[in-house]
Amino acid sequence: MMMTGAPIKLTQADAADVADLYNRCSDYFLLQDGAAPTLDDARELFSDVPPEKSAHNQAVLGWKGPGGLYAIAAILRDYPRDGTWYGSVAKIVKLEHAWRRLDGRNDDGFQVAPFPG
Repeated sequence: MMMTGAPIKLTQADAADVADLYNRCSDYFLLQDGAAPTLDDARELFSDVPPEKSAHNQAVLGWKGPGGLYAIAAILRDYPRDGTWYGSVAKIVKLEHAWRRLDGRNDDGFQVAPFPG
């Protein structure tokens, strides 16, 4: 399974769609935050930037399929220095559980060994 299609630019108006994806990925939030995601978590995606930056320095992209958003990326321009584009690991791509489970295959379709431990 590979992500296909071009990303679309997401805005604060897409927070409900982001919240829907977050709810389908609730295990991620339970592990990271110890709580299920909320609509406020989705809204925060569009404004959670370092104090020296503004939300205008960030691009939030989404990939949609028939079931709605299945991936997002939040990329901050010129951080931590000019010419550098930063995407935190927590924000780069949050994939729906069905996309994250590749049944023992990596995203190119090649068989991979299970993670030890």
